[in-house]
This record gives sequence, structure tokens and C-alpha cells, in this order.
Amino acid sequence: MFLISSFQPEPSVEFEGYCWQGTDLIVGPEGAEEYRRIRQREVTFDNDGCYVLVKRRARGWTVGTDSRGLARLFLYEAGNRWAVSSSLTELVEHLRSHGVILSTRPELLRPFGERGAFTSQITTSETYISGIRLVPSFSRISLSADGPELHHAEQPLAESYESALSHYLSTWRSRVMTLLDDERVSVSADLSGGLDSRTVLAFLLSTGEFDTRRKRFRLASSRDKQDDLRAASTIADHYGLELNGHQATAGSPRDDAGSMGHWERNSLGVYLPLYLNNQTFNAFQFQAHGAGGGNFRPHFKDSSIEDRINRYKRRIDSDEHSRWLDTTLSDMETLQRWRPLTPIMVLHYREFRNRFHFGHNPHRRAMLTPLNSSMTDQLTDGPTGVSARQFYFDTMESLSPGLKDLPYDSPEKSPDDDVRRSITRAEVADLAPGRIYGTSPGHQVTSHHAQSSPYAAWLEAAGRATTNADVREFLGPDASIRCDEALTQVARAERPLGSHHRATLDLSHALLVEFALGQRPAL
Repeated sequence: MFLISSFQPEPSVEFEGYCWQGTDLIVGPEGAEEYRRIRQREVTFDNDGCYVLVKRRARGWTVGTDSRGLARLFLYEAGNRWAVSSSLTELVEHLRSHGVILSTRPELLRPFGERGAFTSQITTSETYISGIRLVPSFSRISLSADGPELHHAEQPLAESYESALSHYLSTWRSRVMTLLDDERVSVSADLSGGLDSRTVLAFLLSTGEFDTRRKRFRLASSRDKQDDLRAASTIADHYGLELNGHQATAGSPRDDAGSMGHWERNSLGVYLPLYLNNQTFNAFQFQAHGAGGGNFRPHFKDSSIEDRINRYKRRIDSDEHSRWLDTTLSDMETLQRWRPLTPIMVLHYREFRNRFHFGHNPHRRAMLTPLNSSMTDQLTDGPTGVSARQFYFDTMESLSPGLKDLPYDSPEKSPDDDVRRSITRAEVADLAPGRIYGTSPGHQVTSHHAQSSPYAAWLEAAGRATTNADVREFLGPDASIRCDEALTQVARAERPLGSHHRATLDLSHALLVEFALGQRPAL
């Protein structure tokens, strides 16, 4: 994990993660060095991917991430003390190890107890630990003897929708070809009955190379959702693809301690659902995924942030609710000054939900997610932008004509007459594929846990948290009882409960509170 501070003024790493630069894929510090040596170019900030990049300056450093901020940066600043890390837990542990006393903001911790998509992760740039904030996805940090200073990238504008669409489609089609042309790479594509995964499939189909008869490629759909499976089967049959066929080659197993450590550093304290990563990162095993649609279409249907937060007014102490609301509104006002063309609810989704709900995935495995590209901002934001629905169908029709017309899981998702009349068929340039730089499996996190399985380690930690008197006091009697019931339910279950199961979320909430209150043992 990346870390630098006034206590440790040299960065722990200078490149962490993976990024697309043009049509080349750069993986890990070895890949960044290989790219510099062969291409005689430097890796830059704000590319698509999931990475932290550090550049030395005359008087310090500049730190930034990928364009969506999936490799999140947390900044602590108080007086002449400062610290930056890609992990909230690692940042807090580092500060406490140097004698920094951290206090908790209950009004920003309490919302995690409310179940739902809006409160499953951090909801403001200001975190529940005083002095620590989440750096906006479009910002960089300059570090010098004077301390940290944020710099915000300008909101990009397109000259025209059609030219921006052509650039986006051409670039990402070539990136897909970079992967499909490399015999070392396997790609497993998800397909539901909706728009997101179908649009991603259009990129694969447009290459003419995605053939599920080859063991490197797989098309998968959930067998538990019959409407999704029916639509996906129709599409697969139409294009001669096998659905839910052979399994892609599994990655190297991560040791149990490493799995728990990975969760602690990437999800503890920032995201409630439980995903324990039991495989090391492999740059040659990609999952094609429809994540990112919420970045340009409203996921939360409320008319304003205030309306959304007021949903919880009756269940949260009025003073804490008021402070949560004021902090969030102030934060969103600041964010929108830097992104004035983005609708407020979409902007909130980009800065929080997308970076943690989907955002845990690219920390676990290599993801192919064209819809999570910042290039889509120029297509849907601002005066030249179009509706999200129009963008989906324009993309499909430009890449794989006719795909948009095959059945969906529900009829209302099909293009209507207005969409059909407005279709833009953009030119898709036949760009040369790039290459992959860096071949190591990536950095493996170690931990002091030695339990027989990561899930057992997690349950043991949850059991300890639920018996902590300070945790129970903060949770209150009702939530504490739910945690006790959750432990009983888990003990009776024949297999681990789901990542989003109510009992899982209750126990994850207790662990989060234990961490926030400074009660958790060092990682």
C-alpha cells in the first residue's frame, strides 16, 4: 500500500496498481519501469485503471491516482503533521504509531448503521476520523516542506459528441484488442439482461476475436436470475457463443493471512459488504464487467442530497443527523464547484459509491470496464452530452449493429422510437493494439493472522468487536442485539453467509466501529 508522511517523507512505492496509457496496459512498478525504458515515456496521472502514481518534484512530491479515484487517497493534515495513504486503516495505524491522537466524528460514523446502497460506504470527503479526508477522484496532492496542497483537474469538455464518441470507442476497442491478442491473457465476460454488461460485450464482439471455443475466453450469466439468463442465452445463441461453459484458469491462491490483510487494508472502515480475496492479483486474468453505469445515469433517484439524507431523519439523533447533512451539503457544494456540469446525484455516486462498491474489485483482480472510463464524462456531461440511454445504444450500434435490438430482461430497457431516431453511428478507427508492460503477480499484503481460513479470521475478529463495551455503547442496544443474533446465525449456517447478507453487514458494522474508536488491535 502507498504511504508517505511528515514522519516518513519518502514514499513507500512510486507506482502501485495498473493503468491504461493510450492502448498500453501498465502493471505494477516493474511495468512502469519497463514502459519508461521501452517507450521512453513517463506514466501520467488520470488514466483509466486503478493506480497510485508518485512523481518527484524539485521541492517534494506530487501524488495522484487513476481518473476515477479507484485507488483512493486519504489525506491527514493537522498543523505541521500530514500523511497520505491509499488505505484508511494503514493511514490510521501509521498516525497512531507516531503518537497522533485521533478523535471520532459520530455524525459521520453513525450513517453506516443504516442499511442501503447510499450508506454502505463513506458518504462525504470528510471521514468519521477528524483530520482525515478522502481526496476527490480528480485531484492531486503536492507535498513539500510547506505541507500538502490539493490541485484539481479541470472538467474536460468535448468539441462534439460524435468526435468524443469516436475517440472513446476507438480507444477502448483497441484496448480490448491489446488483451485478446495476447495469448497469455484470459477474459471472462459477465452478461446479464440489462444494458451495462451488453454494452461491454459490444466491445468484445466488435473485435471478431472473442470466441468462447477458445479456452482463454468465457461468457457467464447468473443461473439464479431467470430473466437475465433468458436474455443472455438469446444473445449468446445469436452470436454463436457458449454461455456458462468452461471455467477460466484460476489465479494463484493467496495465503489465508494475506486474504484477511487485503480486506483490512482495502475495505475495513470504508465499505461494509464482505469480499475476502483468496487469490493473488494476476495481470493476465481479466474480468469484463459492466461497472460504471452509475457514473453517468442516476442511481439514486432522489432529487437532491438533502432529500436522500432526510430519509434517515427519524432513525438518527437529530443533532447528529443535522451535522451529517451540513457536512455532506458543504462537501458536495465544494465538489460541484470543480465539476459544475455533473448532476449532483451522479457526482455523489462517482465520488463515493463507485469508488468503494465497485471499487474494491480492481484491487482484487484485473478488470476490463469500459463504462468506468472517465472518457464517458465528455459524452454525457455538459452541453454536447446525451442521455445515458442514448449513449448505451449509440455505443452498441457503432460497435456491433443489431445487438441493441435483442431481448432484455425487461421490455422497458429496449430502445424506444425516440432513441432509434437519434442513433449516432460513430466511426470506430482500427487502431493498432498496444502491449502489456509488467508481468509480476503484484504486491502481496501480509498480515499477522494465522487462522485456518480468512472467513474464520473475520468471524473471530467480529466476535471480539461485538463484545467490546465501547463498541456496544456506540451501537446502542438494538444494534448490539442484532450483532449477537448475527453471530448465532453465522454459527448455525452450513456455509459462509453472502457478502450483502444482513448478518454479515451487522458484524462488519461492529468491526468498523471498533476500528473507528481505536479499539482494534494493530494490523
